[in-house]
Amino acid sequence: MSRTLYVVLLAVMLTHCARTGLPLYGECEAGEDCDVAGGAGNFGAGARGGRPGMMGSGASAGTPPIFGGQGGVGALGGVGQGGLSVGGAGSSAGGFAGLGGLTNGGSAGSSGSAGDGGSAGSSGGAPALFCDDGAELELFVLSSDEAVVQLDPETLAVVNQHPLQPPNQNTLAMASDGRLFLGSWFGDLYTIDPVSGAVQQTSFDPTTGGFTDGFCVGWADSLPQAAQGALLINRNLPPSQEIYSLDPDTLEYALLGVLGAERAELVGDEQGQLFALATEGVSSAKIFQIDASSFQVVDEVALPGTTWSGYDIAYAGALYVFGTGGGTTNAYRISAAAPLHDQPQEALGQLDFAVIGAGARVCP
Repeated sequence: MSRTLYVVLLAVMLTHCARTGLPLYGECEAGEDCDVAGGAGNFGAGARGGRPGMMGSGASAGTPPIFGGQGGVGALGGVGQGGLSVGGAGSSAGGFAGLGGLTNGGSAGSSGSAGDGGSAGSSGGAPALFCDDGAELELFVLSSDEAVVQLDPETLAVVNQHPLQPPNQNTLAMASDGRLFLGSWFGDLYTIDPVSGAVQQTSFDPTTGGFTDGFCVGWADSLPQAAQGALLINRNLPPSQEIYSLDPDTLEYALLGVLGAERAELVGDEQGQLFALATEGVSSAKIFQIDASSFQVVDEVALPGTTWSGYDIAYAGALYVFGTGGGTTNAYRISAAAPLHDQPQEALGQLDFAVIGAGARVCP
């Protein structure tokens, strides 16, 4: 091919790019949004030497902002010293064909492959409740000032808090999927969005089962009766109480057993062990370790002397225990390993507000 013809073909290509407003180099890679219906692909590399030129690779199609899935402009063929190659073809979903380039051979290169169309969006559903970036666990407490408070599990520093409107707030639990549950003294059950603090009452009816006095709610990561985990609720029958599992989705409940303590707060770990925090008056408290299959107490441990006018327990790899008196709260962390009575009780510190509920989870 003569040098004159080469120059003419190159001028045609540049004129076409200027006329269509498309840049000489590509703007879009696969799956990238563009302000136009796809951008030009990158230059392909022409073969060198006397052989026919190799084809230029077509860039994947861009996705215009209005017509999802339309193709972009195929790649320009490589510029060499010889004959014309065929540029990459546009997407079958509507992309423009690529422009031919000049290669270092006499015959045309192969055509480029078609650009990809845009992918469909995912279906809707309930938003996932993820932990903060880098967090290993989450810890929330319910204050007597009617607020849900997120705490740093190591320093007890307040991460965020949201005021709550439901009356007679008494207890808090956190499911392993990140849902927060709030219970009133008289058995009303609510969900709390941990991000926004929005509260919604569930359809749980406490009157049918007699859950209307000193209602407590906790969470067990796994139970023989519910491997996927369940809420734990109580029905007071002084001087003892019945403990039930409650499905968080269907709100159906089933009796687990009877505990010889009044108004105990319960949690469960991923091994199927249950732990109940119960007080003796306001001057002392104990944690009972319970076998979930037989509902027999297998161990117990006394907690440090403090005022226990308000209290709760949560589990996230370890037991988090809160005891309130005089407007302040003492917080402890205790390993859930057996035997429970041999585990050290780590004092985490003191909060300057009263805690009456707690929930925690290990981040997935």
